[in-house]
Amino acid sequence: LSESLPLRFHAHTLVCHCRLFHRALLIQKLGVDSSIGDAHLIALAYLKWQLDFVNHLEGEFSIALWDGEQERLICVSDH
Repeated sequence: LSESLPLRFHAHTLVCHCRLFHRALLIQKLGVDSSIGDAHLIALAYLKWQLDFVNHLEGEFSIALWDGEQERLICVSDH
């Protein structure tokens, strides 16, 4: 609720509607503070794992991410 979207990070822009179910595990894998929001977790996951980031997410989500470095649009949603 405290996140402001779109989220801009590096040369990327992220918009999403998300609720991650396994925040603690993802926070541990990314080595970040637990106060970080879901959109920020998704952004950091993308920076760490690139396109494989989606395989590390569990929850309800729809994500549109513009990668300004690769000039590609990535759109994903949960099952």
